Order: sequence, then structure tokens, then C-alpha cells
Amino acid sequence: MKKTIEQSIKIKFLELLKTNDIESIDVKMICDSIGIKRQSFYYHYKNIYDVICAIFSEVELPSIEVDDYDSIIIGLLDFLYTNEEFNKEVLNSSAKDIVQEYSFSFLYRSFNKYLEKFSLRVDSLKDISRFISKAVGEQILFYFGHGDYTKDEIFQKISYLMNSDLLNLIVKNYKNIKN
Repeated sequence: MKKTIEQSIKIKFLELLKTNDIESIDVKMICDSIGIKRQSFYYHYKNIYDVICAIFSEVELPSIEVDDYDSIIIGLLDFLYTNEEFNKEVLNSSAKDIVQEYSFSFLYRSFNKYLEKFSLRVDSLKDISRFISKAVGEQILFYFGHGDYTKDEIFQKISYLMNSDLLNLIVKNYKNIKN
């Protein structure tokens, strides 16, 4: 029964999102729509934000080849555009940090794997992964959420700012750091 109510709440939230913006959907609206009491909602979720987190936790990250810088960027773009309407709605709401964290996490893990081939010290690997993930992720999300760009257009714009050649230069400079 627990899974059924949780699923019903998530499904109803997504249905309501088709005709309402995130900020106008509240617990009462969901409960009234599916015929449950508010305490049933709160048994499963803390708030609407928690429902959105649960929806994101069910999304499977794209499987990518981390030997290639471009495939990491394309992997994030594929994720964003697979559920474009939902992701843009969340990104342009008070729940935007969910999309930001999800994107950062994907990029950070991917760049960590990608950078392993350079035999960096652990702290250098983490520094570079964190920097590139935050910088590239924020820029991708800015283009995605604030314009009518296609995946290809965003990829092209990001390539002007960061690409494998620039990343290789950063790695080379980090390898020259003593300490």
C-alpha cells in the first residue's frame, strides 16, 4: 500500500504540473485530487520539494563513455532534454537546487572517472573535477533554463568555453604544482 500511495502522489504531482506551475501546487491540491488525507501525504513525504526529490531519485543517469570529454557533456544534455518540460519547470522554480545538485553530481562523478587516466593526485583530481563540474554545469543549466537553445547549440556554446584541449591544459598545469 505504501508504494501505491507514494506513486499516486508522484503521478498526480506530474499531472498537476501540466496545468499548474510548481509554485502553485500544494499538498492540499494533491491530496484532494487523489482522495487521501494530508497526514497520509506527510507519512510519505515532508513537502512538495521532497516529492520532486523522489521523482529525480528514480531517474536513471545516462550511461556514458567517460574516456571522452564530449560524451560527458552530451550525457548531461541528454538527461536534461529527455524530460525537458519537467526539468525546465523545476529549474525555474524554488526547487532549482535539485536540478543543480543532480547535474553537478553527474558531472563530478563523470569527470572523476575521466581524469583518472591522467594519474593525478587525489586532491588534484577532486579540485579539477569540482571546478569543471560547477563551471560547466552552471553554464549548461543557464543556457538550458534561460533560452530556447537546442542540445547542439548548448554543446557548441559550451565547447567555446571549455573543451578537452582546455581541460588537458588545466591537468598539465596541475601536474606541475609542487606540494
